[in-house]
Order: sequence, then structure tokens, then C-alpha cells
Amino acid sequence: MPSSYYIPNQPAWVTPNQPSTPWAIASREDDSVPVYQLFNITGGTGGNGGRSRDGVAGQGGHGEGPTFNNNNYYDFSPEQEKTAVLRELLKAAVPDASYDSAERYTYPLCHPDTRAGYLSSLESWSCKNTSNILWMHGPAGTGKSSIARSFCEELTADDCLGANFFFKRGDPLRESAKGVFPTLAYQLAVHSAKFATAVATVLRKDSSVVSKTLATQFQRLMIEPWNDTAQPGATGTVIVIDGLDECQSEHDQQEILRCILKISLSLKFLVVSRLEPQIAAVLDGAGIENLDVEGSQTDVQKYLIKEFERIRIMHETMHQIHAPWPDRNVVGELAYHSSGHFIYASTVIQFVGNVDEWPVKQLEFIMENLCSAENSVSLFAALDNLYLQILRAVPHSHHSVLLRILWIIAYDTSGFTIRNLAQFLKKEIVEIFLVLRRLHSILEVGPDDLDGIRVRHRSFYDFLDSPTRAKVFAFTADAQSQLALEMLDWCTVLHEPTLKSFDELSK
Repeated sequence: MPSSYYIPNQPAWVTPNQPSTPWAIASREDDSVPVYQLFNITGGTGGNGGRSRDGVAGQGGHGEGPTFNNNNYYDFSPEQEKTAVLRELLKAAVPDASYDSAERYTYPLCHPDTRAGYLSSLESWSCKNTSNILWMHGPAGTGKSSIARSFCEELTADDCLGANFFFKRGDPLRESAKGVFPTLAYQLAVHSAKFATAVATVLRKDSSVVSKTLATQFQRLMIEPWNDTAQPGATGTVIVIDGLDECQSEHDQQEILRCILKISLSLKFLVVSRLEPQIAAVLDGAGIENLDVEGSQTDVQKYLIKEFERIRIMHETMHQIHAPWPDRNVVGELAYHSSGHFIYASTVIQFVGNVDEWPVKQLEFIMENLCSAENSVSLFAALDNLYLQILRAVPHSHHSVLLRILWIIAYDTSGFTIRNLAQFLKKEIVEIFLVLRRLHSILEVGPDDLDGIRVRHRSFYDFLDSPTRAKVFAFTADAQSQLALEMLDWCTVLHEPTLKSFDELSK
């Protein structure tokens, strides 16, 4: 008989007292796990002894018959035991967070011949015995997740992808840190049979570990099993965590990072995120590798050319349109307006390639309205949502300062430094930095108070000019009048000329 039995839906493993009496066993199948009906058979009680006769006791009567004690136990072989435990682990995991899940099927990979330098850098890091952690960061919309997903495909082909988790803001399961380590542990168990056996042992001792703190989960579900199974000096198994900044809790973002910073194993971690202050606070100075993803107009142009060609060939209304379409000057202008950001280019392609519209007319509409904020409302809805998401992340207590910073940016006051902003807004320089630190995905801000502010994406100006798109953050006519008066008052007090004339600002 087995020494232990796992009872599904029970909090612990149980070990029955081994009886000294025989056991009869009848088996059946239940959900692919053999279940045995165990009958504890005890002999019947003997009959009463007969009357004494001539000094000799009479014989006992007939017994009452055997007694059956019926119990169900799940009897596992080692492999079946491991499978059952991993099923329990899967319940705490988030399958949709994987790069190749059905939910993420439509998410783009890197287009061929684009972002090759970044993929090469990642491949080189994964193969070398260098830092266990690489942080790939960059502004919003530069294609970081596409790079990460393409890298996962390459690792899978080489059997080097241990596990991955792609966060997604707005998805209750994928914006929570609760399922991160159970998901990674489950995928590692699928990747490595030895790890699966080790993590099954952990869960058999304490199945509640999946609901404990992140630090405990990481230690028990990943570090301990990997220590028990990893080959000394082995390298090559990579874990990818994408979109960490989309995890709902900033505290959990930092806790995840603190966990993986403690590793001294053969596991490698690729962490992908925007350059957010709470993430940088943990990783800066941690001795890890960095990969800064920047926009590339050249890569965007390659992407646009190939995607337009795909639309020309595949769209049912385009059979009479001959190559090359569109004109390369049109492609170049779109690439210029993208500022190297793939989110802009992919939005253009989605609009032009609409199956219910004629791509030629769709592209003409874009080109006619490149500089028209209002006519871009439906065209760049995805881009607008991204900008609004970033701006809304600034605490409401800072919104008054944020609005005036945005107005000044919309007015394009080149030469305005951080110190100028502090003076104009009557705030301490540190207060200005506290607001700007949330906007690194859309603004380039230097570390010095004499540095200026640069917008990363040209479309941000069009966004701010449209009340329909930017909503409360828009640079409206009323906002322009208010800014003009405030700047005039400021310059009068300082006895300094305005950066641009009051008459021009008031127009």
C-alpha cells in the first residue's frame, strides 16, 4: 500500500494508519486518476459458547460474518502524484499571460528586418555568463513588447525559454502580481521534469504556498526547486517578464524586482518596462545590464513598406493597384511623423487596412489630416489612450502643476528649463521633478535643473491641441488665454522679456 494519499480539494496530504488486517481493493477510473475502493475486512464475532457438559465446554456458535469498512483513497504513482500537484499549481497560474497564449495571438512580433540589433543584444546576453538580469526599457510605443515576444520565440526554438509573464493593464489577472510566480513555476515545471518533481515536493508539504507573500512564493516555488535540480555552472534558461510597469501595484512591481535581484542561480531574467521611477529606484545601481530601446525611423519605414505591400496584395479592393504603392515619399513622411514609434505606425496600418474601407482613400485621409488634431480622433484612438493612461498616472494633487507644464509644452516654449518652470509656477525645483518623473515615457527630461524638456513623439503636440482627444489635459483657447496672462505677470515681476511675445501667445 502507498504511504500517502493526495485527496483533491483537501488542504493537506493524509497518511492513513496502516491496519494490521487485510485490505481488499476494487479499482475504478476518475478523471484519469486511479481511485481504489478499499475495504477493511474484519472477521465476524464468534457465537456464544455452548453449555458445559461433563466438565467440557461446548463449542462456540457460528460467527456473525465479516464486517466491511469502506473508504476511498487516491493512490498515486510518483508520476501521477506529480501531475496532480501541477494541476493544483495551474489553478493559481495565469495561462493567458504567456507570450504564445490564444489571448495574445494577435499581438505583433517584430517585423522581419526590424529591431534586429536589439534581438541580437538579447541573444548575446542570454548565452554569456554575465549578469543574470537584463532590464530592457524605453518610452511608450517603441515596440518593447514586440521585441520581447520575438525573443521568446527565438528562445523557444532553442529550448531555452524557461517561463514568461506578460503583464497587461486592465486585465484583472494579468495586472495583478498574485499569479506571477505560480505561473513562472508552472511553466518551469513543464520545461524541466526535474524541476516539476522538486516543486511537487514543495507543494505536497504545503499546498498553501501559492497564496503566501511574493517573497515566500519566489523562495519556495522557484529558488528551492531550482537549487535542487539545476546543474552547477549551467546557463541558458531565461525567464521573461514583460510590461512590469503595467502591474497594478507599484509596491508589487518593486517587490518582484527585489525577489529576482537576490538570485545567484543559473536562471536569467529579462525584465521589460517603461522607464518608470519606481522601477528605476530598485534597479539603478544594482549591477545589472541595461538595454535602452529607442525609436527608429528606419525600422518604422521598413515596417510601413512591407505592411502597405501586404495590404495591396491581400485587400480585396486593391487588385487594380500596382506596385509600388504608396509613393515612397508618403512612406517617408509617415515615418517622420512616427518619431520612430511603432505604435504610431501600427495605428496607421490598422486604419488603412480596414477590411470595410478602400485603403487608397483611407491613406489619403491620413495624409490630408496629418496636422489636423480634430480629424485624428478616431484614427489615433489607441495612441490617445496611451497618452491619457500616462497622464492620469500623475497623482491628482499634482494636476494643477501638470496642466501648466503641458500648456507650456503645447506652446512649444523651447528654451524653458526646469528652473524656469519652478520660477514660473512658484514651486520648488524638486516639486517639478516629482511631476515630470511620471512622464518619462512621453517627455525627455534631463537630470539638471538647467536642462530643458523635449517631447519624444511629435504626435503629442497634436494630441494636446485637441480637446476631444486630450480631454482635461488639452491646450484649449481658455488655457491659452490663462497661460498668456500668467506668463505676462511672471515676466513683469522679473523684469524679463517673455520667451515669445504676448501678442503671439494670445492669438
